Amino acid sequence: MSKRIYLASPFFNELELNCVKRAEEILHGRGFEFFSPRLNEVREDKDKNPLLWAQRTFELDRDNIDSADVMLMLYHGGYSDSGTAWE
Repeated sequence: MSKRIYLASPFFNELELNCVKRAEEILHGRGFEFFSPRLNEVREDKDKNPLLWAQRTFELDRDNIDSADVMLMLYHGGYSDSGTAWE
């Protein structure tokens, strides 16, 4: 039985983006079912209504965390963005 994975990672700079993209490639290549916030980013209302956008982003991530069997987090040292820290 395949485990559903939630991939938690920041993706705000080139290093973070390259790392999360590589992790997504590996998970996909090995046939894992996974959710990556980067690939499923909420785009509607981001500029028009930032509070609604934040709420939708939170709910999407929370729902996928709740349905995951495993969480994989990419950690980049002595800091964490607020989203990844919450996850």
